[in-house]
Amino acid sequence: MIKLKAKQNEGSDTEKGGRGILWDNDTYFTHSGLPKKPDGFRLKLWKELGGRTMSAEDWESVVLAYKTGRQPPIFKGFKTAKEEEYSAPVEIWMTAGGIRADIAPRNAGTALGIRCPVTNEPLLMRRSTKNSPYYLAKGFPGLVMHGNVRNRTITPQEWLEVLKAGLEGKPGPQMAFTNQQGALYNMALQIVQNEQGKFEVENQYEIEKTATKVICPVSKTPIMESKNCYFSDAFPEMRFPKQFWGHAFTPEEVCLVVEATANKTEPPRFTFTRGGGRGTYEAAISLGKDGFLVPTPIESESAAQGITV
Repeated sequence: MIKLKAKQNEGSDTEKGGRGILWDNDTYFTHSGLPKKPDGFRLKLWKELGGRTMSAEDWESVVLAYKTGRQPPIFKGFKTAKEEEYSAPVEIWMTAGGIRADIAPRNAGTALGIRCPVTNEPLLMRRSTKNSPYYLAKGFPGLVMHGNVRNRTITPQEWLEVLKAGLEGKPGPQMAFTNQQGALYNMALQIVQNEQGKFEVENQYEIEKTATKVICPVSKTPIMESKNCYFSDAFPEMRFPKQFWGHAFTPEEVCLVVEATANKTEPPRFTFTRGGGRGTYEAAISLGKDGFLVPTPIESESAAQGITV
């Protein structure tokens, strides 16, 4: 028998013993017997799924299958974008982003010897309309791992290393690619989760850096530089542009910004030039949480003379 209650808080206590309680909300159910998501909230079991209405009884059977390790139940009445009806199992499973409830991923394709590091189920290989292979991992919903990236073959084993690194929030190992001029460059692939909860691939280029003679006062290591930016070990995400709003920064000036940001003191001021030679103005420069420059314009003599900041 389904224990159904109306419009309870997400954080309600789990029932001791039994299968748990199914809570009824406006557009979804939650179940006290399921693990919570990484954000601490309960998993939403949507009342509308794939163009079909999911009842409390439907979701209770899905939860029971999950908790007992049985095959997920199959439901009729789902609709494609073209309003064509189809049947499919609805499943609850663990993913790299936490627990998920959805129409089960299609298992059509060739099962490989490489296994998903989340679900331990085989990666599936399918082929595109151009007969190019791509791979799917059940623990990473929405992720398509192409067998060819920028004219380089990426093997399933290489993708596995990328998946493992993604679980730690890191890019995979550096891989060598060739540009259109035939020159080699290094790039890593990183798995990230977008706002819709789906997973996708980001390209992470290896930036060639050399050490300057200036020592960062926070990290006690040299300020590094690439062609266009400075870097400090004190803020690994920092990308400090050498040229910014008409000002050519020096490594010593970078140190001033890094030190003020680390110590949470007043950020240093610099003079910048407006485009088209429309005068100069001052701004304080600090670092944002993502390593980007945060300029705060300050009234200067130029501004006082009527130049709009």
